Amino acid sequence: MMNKILKSIGGDKLSKELQSQLFNKLADLLTIGFSLNQGLKFIGQTYPGLTKTTQQIILGLKRGESFSQACTELVTSEVVDQLKIAEQHGQLHTTLEQLARFNFQRSEQRKKIRALLVYPLMLIVILAVLLALIHNILLPQLADLNGMSVRPNNQARPLALIGIALGFIIFIGLILKKMPTVKRYSILIRIPLIGKLVKQYVNYYLATNLAVLLENGLTSKDILTVISQFNPNSLIYELGSEVAYHLQNGDSYRVSLFRHSLIDSELISLLDSGETITEMAKLMTAYSQLVFNNLIRDSNKLISLIQPTVFIVIGLVVTIAYLQILMPIYQSIRGALLMKISGKRKAFTLIEMTIVLFVISLLILIIIPNLTKQRKNAETIHAGAMTSIVQSQIDAYLNVHPSDLNVTYEELQAEGYLTKKQVQKAKSEKIRITNNEAN
Repeated sequence: MMNKILKSIGGDKLSKELQSQLFNKLADLLTIGFSLNQGLKFIGQTYPGLTKTTQQIILGLKRGESFSQACTELVTSEVVDQLKIAEQHGQLHTTLEQLARFNFQRSEQRKKIRALLVYPLMLIVILAVLLALIHNILLPQLADLNGMSVRPNNQARPLALIGIALGFIIFIGLILKKMPTVKRYSILIRIPLIGKLVKQYVNYYLATNLAVLLENGLTSKDILTVISQFNPNSLIYELGSEVAYHLQNGDSYRVSLFRHSLIDSELISLLDSGETITEMAKLMTAYSQLVFNNLIRDSNKLISLIQPTVFIVIGLVVTIAYLQILMPIYQSIRGALLMKISGKRKAFTLIEMTIVLFVISLLILIIIPNLTKQRKNAETIHAGAMTSIVQSQIDAYLNVHPSDLNVTYEELQAEGYLTKKQVQKAKSEKIRITNNEAN
């Protein structure tokens, strides 16, 4: 993803889970009247896992740094830019809530991925041990029985191929990291499976930042001035610089934005809609919410493909293991029949047959997983994803209808936030809406 859709590499960055906790708790405290310093001190005293982090931020504030500057070593440059926009224009509490929600979703997705991979990885380890035993013990015995020799040089080929593949991936990752941000993302969106997610993330990131700036009444010229103060390596800075360059040359910003396959035409149309700044801010907020919902939904779909793909790989490995055992057995039986015809006899010993049957039985036990457990696991993951979708649609509905204290499925369906099929699925999984919370 899903781990940047888009994770920056390196540094002692806070995990997505800790970022979500910090931003969520700080947003709540700011809402009820705490100052930034008071909120950070309270979190450090009451949540031991965040004590070191809050102390680091407080020290930065004492040195005269802004909140975004104090967080530079803890979060990615994109998050720093979002915090900078928020604190400059009085939207820190809202932005913290958005960041907390986004990081929480990413943290939950990573937990799902880990849960999905535990059982397959155990099978892979067992299979690797079995393949080693087959290569080093069983096959030499079968070869000796057939009067053949085993080629040891073939055993290193799989490890060499794996090493080459890993080295290639690391090499490509280092090249991408050194590229300009816009060019890097432009390449990532062309990668099958994850490209769509990368593009959704980029448009969510841009729309969220633009919504905050527009809500504060900034014109396009003011927005470009603010963006010019951001980290030069950030995505929004590079795009803003290109737009400013085209405007200076008398071109429309559309000329610059349409050059990038990164940016959805819907986002460009919103910017060119001719609406007032206030209306455009509302539209941008709604658009960012829509893109966020699509991002989470498509991410969950991709996650659901992980386990079946791993099991297919395991099945192929088991098939190869069977062939490695059965082919020498077939040759031995064929040789035994030929020897019997010629008057000589050489057959399997009882120990050799026992070893072969034991290995085959063990492979059968490995490849037949606990179907009930896997089905329950899949149902739990799907229910969690469905709950997230329902909650995100409730939040989107409340952005338009903030006075509704008791949102229902019927209202969400009537307004087009959920389809009839999604409502039926949510109800069948017993997902209820209580006090505008899906659970």
